[in-house]
Amino acid sequence: LRSKSLSVVHLKPDTAHRIRMIDHILQLTELLRDEPEGYELAVREVMSRFFLLLRKETEEVRAAEQKGNERDLDRMKQMLQFIYAHYGEPIGLDEIAGAAGISPRECTRCFHRAIDRPPVRFLIEYRAQMAAMMLERTGDSISSIAERCGFLSDSYFGKIFKEIYRCTPREYRKAHRE
Repeated sequence: LRSKSLSVVHLKPDTAHRIRMIDHILQLTELLRDEPEGYELAVREVMSRFFLLLRKETEEVRAAEQKGNERDLDRMKQMLQFIYAHYGEPIGLDEIAGAAGISPRECTRCFHRAIDRPPVRFLIEYRAQMAAMMLERTGDSISSIAERCGFLSDSYFGKIFKEIYRCTPREYRKAHRE
């Protein structure tokens, strides 16, 4: 049910297996139309048999999708480790993609499939998160923290920080120190 590759399954009556699946659909239609006594239990039974047949029918597609998921997980692990290690440096999409040995376009698709956000947005949010932690735990200047977290200008840092945390870095520090 969660498979993105199987939002629709086209069933042609060209094998005995598929004919049984279509027969189950027809049985369900009849049960739901006539509603004989105890039809709810019969519907469950027929649907269970149908879904067992559907699992068998879609085995190859689901196996291929699982391989893709594992590949994405490996890539994401490499790219996230790179971001965590280098967030304070001037890095961008090319460097993040390079950490997993993939193209920037595939990097973006991988991030969208895994965490539903672009890699550069993730990087910016991680930088802001690290800055927030430093604001809470250190007495370093806001400019120094912004620079260490990879923000090239104080004004951009302030803009991003306020967008994410709904307050300025100074207000955040004051609220989390009290």
